[in-house]
Amino acid sequence: MPAKPLIVILCLQSSTILDEYNPDIIPTLAQKSVVCKAKTLSQARRYLNSTARPHAVIVSDAAVTYPENHELLPRLVEYAKAGGTVVYSGIFSSTVLYPDLKTMFKNVWGLPWRVSAYTSDSYAVNSRVKGIATKSIVEKCYLKSTRVDHVALEDAIYVRPGHAKKIKNPPEGQSSSDQTYETFAAVAKIGRGRVAYMGHFSPEPITVSVLLALCFWPGARPPIIPGDGVPEVIHTGIAIVEDDVPPPVSPLKRNVLVISLERSEYMDEMYPQFYQALRKTAVLNEVQQPRAAQAALTA
Repeated sequence: MPAKPLIVILCLQSSTILDEYNPDIIPTLAQKSVVCKAKTLSQARRYLNSTARPHAVIVSDAAVTYPENHELLPRLVEYAKAGGTVVYSGIFSSTVLYPDLKTMFKNVWGLPWRVSAYTSDSYAVNSRVKGIATKSIVEKCYLKSTRVDHVALEDAIYVRPGHAKKIKNPPEGQSSSDQTYETFAAVAKIGRGRVAYMGHFSPEPITVSVLLALCFWPGARPPIIPGDGVPEVIHTGIAIVEDDVPPPVSPLKRNVLVISLERSEYMDEMYPQFYQALRKTAVLNEVQQPRAAQAALTA
């Protein structure tokens, strides 16, 4: 019997909130794969450089955007270019600062994706999307999500129903291929692999179906020789502490929870010094949905 594929969940910010926020995800993944959590920077580095390369990597929170973890971003890109699948899901969309998301996708992944809104709307599957088997995911839905815009036609997994009809049956003389779209779920080709974003993670069938379809895309595991493609040491201006060397003792940071249920992207622009100061002196965890807030308060 062939070995089950390996799914790695990067949860540097919280290793339990993912289970509490959507308890169905890990058991469902575990039916088809071996699921491992990377709770520290060294564990994440080890999985990305391992000879047993993951079938997919799920980035479940915003910790990869923190300066102290920036070395993981180029490693994730190299992993994807080699044929892997990176999925930004879990509480990532509800905890990441919007400017950080925009900067990460633009400078690290070369994508123009940015947060456009956090609101409820109806969606339908985009028949022209590539990189995911649409037959296995929920066809239509109505949900509240953190949407991104400037998404190319072939990268938008879901679009609004009106757009879906025009894409499937475009008016004579018109083409949708040059337009960009707004969506809560997107997937783009990166080298031999893919990077995906999900701005909704409530315990609903659509969340499970999309995540499974992304993680188990045929050939998602890097086809090159295991361990190649990702440099052993990436110079990022941050000291890399090897696993067998005790890290320097540093003062413990306090955990600060920011609950912003009606958050606007302009908050980051209005209070940049406030967020920067918090990041320097504390471990910042920001949530934008009631379920995420409840899970964080009871963790």
